[in-house]
Amino acid sequence: MKILSQGRYLILLYGLAGCALQPPTAESLATVPVVEFGDKPPKNGEFVLHFPAGKAIPVVTSISGSALTESSESTSKVSLKKDIYAYKEWVSFDGKDWQKGDSVLNINADIKIPSVQHPEPGLVKLLVDFK
Repeated sequence: MKILSQGRYLILLYGLAGCALQPPTAESLATVPVVEFGDKPPKNGEFVLHFPAGKAIPVVTSISGSALTESSESTSKVSLKKDIYAYKEWVSFDGKDWQKGDSVLNINADIKIPSVQHPEPGLVKLLVDFK
């Protein structure tokens, strides 16, 4: 009897995991608000985030800490070549057809600090490519 109960529990877990692997549909997102990047999202936290093509996206670089005589912060601005909609781990270019974010975008970060291994100025590099 205990084995049967555990089996049912595992089937339920696999079923739930399978649902999480399915992309959202237009019907399932019909009542979810679309928020443009920079606008205030709803308080309940359920929304689609829209990054319009060509609109500036600020990226803040901050360096601080007790080992430094002063902190530094700068803001760069980038923009996308085409619209991107984001919902949880899903990404869409039209707000209708959804794919896993990591299957659409390749994002790599490289941080180097001046050191014996890198006797040059520090580097903070973020590469964002469409796959």
